[in-house]
Amino acid sequence: MGFRIQCSSKRRTSNKWYVYTFPSKKVLAAIVGKVRDATRKNQARSLANLLRKLNPMIRGWCTYFWHVASSATFDYLTAFTWRRVRTWTRKRHPKTSVRRLRQQYFPDWRPTDGSAALFYAGQTWSAAIATETHESPPNETAAA
Repeated sequence: MGFRIQCSSKRRTSNKWYVYTFPSKKVLAAIVGKVRDATRKNQARSLANLLRKLNPMIRGWCTYFWHVASSATFDYLTAFTWRRVRTWTRKRHPKTSVRRLRQQYFPDWRPTDGSAALFYAGQTWSAAIATETHESPPNETAAA
């Protein structure tokens, strides 16, 4: 199943025990390995192709583990993926300056190429759908 179940108390509460579930380290290592394989230098022709390859993997993994206490794991996966994509662009364009690469491929520090943008592991579904369709995310506080 890929879950690690842990029983512990919350901070600043006395005599209350809660059950937490986390993604297991083995499952996290599997998705990290898939991201690593996808971002090898000669695997993708362009950044758009790379992002189209990465997004379904990351989105599917995050959808499976969205209900567990995994914000730290999502943060780690987001940072790891971002570093791998940044390294991929620097290896792909070795003579281009870092500033130029950031302007071209990382507007607002988010890897983007044309219609493809990197799915961040911790973002909400409405923000993810809006990112893919290039719309602004719905304002969830206005509806309440």
